[in-house]
Amino acid sequence: MQPIECETASEEGAKSGSSVDLSTTLKSGFFGSGIMQTKKERYKELFWEHKHTTITLCFVFWSFGTCVAFLGPTLLDLGCKTETIFPTLSWVFFSQSFFILLGSACAGFMLKR
Repeated sequence: MQPIECETASEEGAKSGSSVDLSTTLKSGFFGSGIMQTKKERYKELFWEHKHTTITLCFVFWSFGTCVAFLGPTLLDLGCKTETIFPTLSWVFFSQSFFILLGSACAGFMLKR
């Protein structure tokens, strides 16, 4: 039997001209499509790709927050006008939050269908 001649990786790369420069590979990106983006640039790109959805969701959460925030200062005035005690009025907060949660869960379920 004759021994097999093996070349080391550094000799093989030097002969075939296929040595890979790590810094060039990192700069070219995963698919070789340009310089890698920073997190901030990636977030900006994702925002502009999905700007309609992002802005819509921001307004939805803003409106939910406004509804809950509006109820807080008016709760005591509502209690004075209706002559009810505060523990009874606290059910208003609970019921509003519960039905917002229930409605959001139902909407998410219907959206997935």
